[in-house]
Amino acid sequence: MLSKIKDTMLELVSVIYPDNCLGCNRTLKRQENVLCLRCENDLLPTNHAVEQYNNVYRQLCVRVPINNALSGFYFQKNNPLQAVIHALKYDNRTDAGVYLGRIIGSQLATTLWINSIKAIVPMPLHPKKEHRRGYNQAAHIAKGISEVVGVAVQNNMVKRSVDNPSQTTQSRHERWENVEGIFEITDKLVAGTHLLLVDDVITTGATIEACAMTITASGCEVSVATAATALMD
Repeated sequence: MLSKIKDTMLELVSVIYPDNCLGCNRTLKRQENVLCLRCENDLLPTNHAVEQYNNVYRQLCVRVPINNALSGFYFQKNNPLQAVIHALKYDNRTDAGVYLGRIIGSQLATTLWINSIKAIVPMPLHPKKEHRRGYNQAAHIAKGISEVVGVAVQNNMVKRSVDNPSQTTQSRHERWENVEGIFEITDKLVAGTHLLLVDDVITTGATIEACAMTITASGCEVSVATAATALMD
């Protein structure tokens, strides 16, 4: 009885305050979430879950000894994923992060290495930036992953101690210099612990590499999962 009442109330709320698809702005149906099925089908999955030596792994392993790497989707302008990530980062749509995290979690659940992960670590923002935004978008992606794979999120294991300038206009080499030494471990870590570092989008990989280097320097192992990576030519 209570379940039927709850369902009825949810239906009434959805009629009065309908949710719209972030990709095409159409009203979402009850079984849809964040994106309609049409826009969700337009996403570009990477298939990294079955490609151990995928392009993201090859990109990162040159500079840091990561165990594994996975990006859920390829990022392309005007693809629905662009609207989802923009809403997550700038429009307070934290639900979009959980939505992406659940999809990535489902991909991770098909790998063998996810079973060795002991904690999920969101890419930290500097406290000033997180205060301005009101949240860390990577933490909500991590939350969605956690719901699927059953591994706890540790939000305070690593912190960003330097509020470095934007890297938008910098070269790859300048980006690496810009992120050197900006992270530090805040909890005592057990050597050999396998951690999953989570972020939204990987471009040059400089920031992820810097954080992963800090983790591996503590004696831990690290794998990487991001919502998206740049579309390769």
